[in-house]
Amino acid sequence: MPEDKLIGPVEVARDENGFWWHPGIPAFDGGEDPAPYHAWLKEQGLELTYWGMDSDLDSHPYYNGSAAHCIGWDPEAPGPEWFLLGIFDTEDGPHVHWARLTSEGRVKAAQAWLKGIEQEYGQEAADKCEDILMEAEARKQAAP
Repeated sequence: MPEDKLIGPVEVARDENGFWWHPGIPAFDGGEDPAPYHAWLKEQGLELTYWGMDSDLDSHPYYNGSAAHCIGWDPEAPGPEWFLLGIFDTEDGPHVHWARLTSEGRVKAAQAWLKGIEQEYGQEAADKCEDILMEAEARKQAAP
C-alpha cells in the first residue's frame, strides 16, 4: 500500500438523507462482503468502532416516505483521536463508523509525512524531522 494513500480526518458534508462516507474509502468492487473493508482498515493502520443509530436514539422515523434517512442523528466521536469513516445505511438501519490510528498506523503516518518532507525539502530536512520525532518518542516513553 503506498504511503500517500493513508487516510485521515476530512470535512464531513452529509447528504440529504444524513448519510456520508469518507472519500478515501475504496469501492471494493461494490460487494457487500466486509472482509476487504476490514483488511483495508488493517493496511491503513486503523482501529474501527461502530454502532447503530438505535443505540443513540430511543426512537427515530427511519423512513420519510419511501427513502430511508438518519436526519437528526448526530453521533459523537468516542474520543478526540477518532475520525469519521462514514454514516452508512445497513440491513440493520443506519450505522456510524469511527476510526483511529493504531500504533502501527501512527508509524505509517509518520513515515508518509517524512517521505513528503523529503520530497518537498530534501533528505537533510527529513533526517532532522526524524531525529525530532525519535527524541519526542524517547521523552514520551521516559515520562512517568
